[in-house]
Amino acid sequence: MYEKLGRMMGRSYEETVQILIKSLRSAESQMRIEIMVTLEKVCCGMGSAIFNMHKEIYKAARHCLTDRVMAVRCAASKCILEMLNHATFLHTTELESLATLCFRAFDGSNYEVRCCVAKLLGALIATTQQQPKLNQAVAQNKAVKILSLEEGLTVFMSGFLRGGVGFLKNTGEMIKGSSGLNREVRVGVTHAYVVFIQLLGGQWLERNLSTVLTHVLDLVANPKAASSHVDAVYSRKCINFILRSILGRMLGEKAQSSAVKEMVLIVARQMNSIDFNPENAKDCNQETLFGQHLLVCALQEMACLVLSLGTTASNLLSTCNLIEAVMAVLIHPCQAARLAAAWCLRCVCVAIPSQITPLIDRCVDSIDNMRTSPEAIAGYSAALAAVLGGVRLSPLGVPHTKGKIIFNTAEELLRSASQNSRLSLNRTQAGWLLIGAIMTLGVPVVRGLLPRMLLLWRNSFPRSNKELESEKARGDAFTWQVTLEGRAGALSAMHSFLQNCPELITDDITRRLLTPIESALAMLINISSVLKTYGQHLKAPAAMVRLRLYETLSLLPPQSFEGSYTHLLRLLVSEFTLSENPANTTTSQLRSACHADDSVILGSWLQETDHRTIEDQLQPNSAAG
Repeated sequence: MYEKLGRMMGRSYEETVQILIKSLRSAESQMRIEIMVTLEKVCCGMGSAIFNMHKEIYKAARHCLTDRVMAVRCAASKCILEMLNHATFLHTTELESLATLCFRAFDGSNYEVRCCVAKLLGALIATTQQQPKLNQAVAQNKAVKILSLEEGLTVFMSGFLRGGVGFLKNTGEMIKGSSGLNREVRVGVTHAYVVFIQLLGGQWLERNLSTVLTHVLDLVANPKAASSHVDAVYSRKCINFILRSILGRMLGEKAQSSAVKEMVLIVARQMNSIDFNPENAKDCNQETLFGQHLLVCALQEMACLVLSLGTTASNLLSTCNLIEAVMAVLIHPCQAARLAAAWCLRCVCVAIPSQITPLIDRCVDSIDNMRTSPEAIAGYSAALAAVLGGVRLSPLGVPHTKGKIIFNTAEELLRSASQNSRLSLNRTQAGWLLIGAIMTLGVPVVRGLLPRMLLLWRNSFPRSNKELESEKARGDAFTWQVTLEGRAGALSAMHSFLQNCPELITDDITRRLLTPIESALAMLINISSVLKTYGQHLKAPAAMVRLRLYETLSLLPPQSFEGSYTHLLRLLVSEFTLSENPANTTTSQLRSACHADDSVILGSWLQETDHRTIEDQLQPNSAAG
């Protein structure tokens, strides 16, 4: 009635609101929801005419926004959101307390609450940036402080990093004591960032692109966003979600090109801040460590934008030194940044196929010229593998001889791995990575290289039980780490061969492949004594060997390794029962095994939404990082 008739209802609203608020105190949850919905309708219909009751309604809605019943929180946030259109005090004097209240509402929330409260928080800060509403607020109250964009973004930042501290004060009380941020708040604020920018629109974003990008990327470089590895992974997901939602969906081609240019500058600035002098490595270690997250997010978004721009992105190569900036990251001390740069180069090659051959040549030359730098070997080999992996998506392909040249480089890396202990791990990983990538070039290239590959695979594993026993008796923790990484790489290359060149798999080839595979299985069965002797840090590379073995066996005909079933089953049982490592992160295949109609109880509907990438971290049995 109030919604439809509005001001025709006269002054009856005063009594109505008073009765509703009074009955709220003793109401059940369903009644609280209905009261909030009714108050929302009253605000909607009466508009600014009931300004004298807005504070009363707000006071009631405040309590409901942190109600233990989630549906009440949703209703309260919708009520305040409606009031935001008419009550200027919400985005002026009450701004900070309402923002903090939103952070508290995110705490312990479900998906619906996060969406509703994010709309409220996003709209709240967006209102402070909209000129007509600002003028109205200033006219009503001369003492009102207009919030700048930087201050508005700082409100979000306080929630993203700390879960809600007074943004205009240096001190404040955190929601959950000193335990730090919980994930619901971070995900909720991530939604709010997107809502905020979407409400202000594409043109506003274009005007403020530099400020927004710098702020969002600085968020993930903040130590508080990455207090642990898992937190860092999830924070990066949140930042990537924000960037994808605003840059990928709100901007046209020209503005997307500007965004890439802006991110190239940010990446270059970040790389320039790193001191590569070994003497100063310890001083800048922390800064470099957290800076990698900024680079990862920026490079991933640049990759997405370049892919969507397609050949249009070729203009960026000359105007903003895109490739130079990305290749500079290939020698970054952190692996995540190097891999993100490699992925970005792959996307550049898919979008602009003419860059494939020059980049391959450049990477091969760099590996040869910088063979004494472990970071350079790892970075350039990852880039080379990434570019090779993208060749099949290009109509141009690459010259036939490139495969042989890269194989020679990979073989040389493997051969020289034992010459320098400082480089042995990187050279081993790089060599096998490149061989695995060559397989993606297909049968014509691989056929000629197959005899050399089979020899490499055979030499990577002990050829008999006697050799295996003598191997266990010698070496140290480091040599075992290199050995395990090498064997994981060999199995990975084998898996790539089976996957990409099925035409070459004959009975004879299968038989020759099974020799190193059975040797790997024998090693894994007896690996526990090695782990006990040399320490638990070898568990990760040993687990990687197991993973690669399972992947490889899954592509071979089961009857070909029937003789190994007993040992293989024993390994698999220990995997499922977590007997090797009880601390393993639990994941679940239940959702994929369920019928589509039944899986709704597992929250599978969330997988169909755009929010899946960030909401997954709050689901049970989600793999943590």
